[in-house]
Amino acid sequence: MTKNQSLSAKGAAACMILITHLFNHPALPYRSLVTVNGEPLAALIALPCAMCVYIFAFLSGYAQYRLFCSSGSAY
Repeated sequence: MTKNQSLSAKGAAACMILITHLFNHPALPYRSLVTVNGEPLAALIALPCAMCVYIFAFLSGYAQYRLFCSSGSAY
């Protein structure tokens, strides 16, 4: 994974954080026009966006691994 790809993934994860924090709350202050089985569509889209935490964890762990390997250290 290149640095530009990592930055792109971080940007996508940041957008996912925004969606999660804005729309993933049971007491939403707005009334949705589109619902699926009584749930607002925005809230249903926000649920899988919560995986942004795992994306950031993977990217930071991968970066640490790459730094460790580039320093020439052995396990």
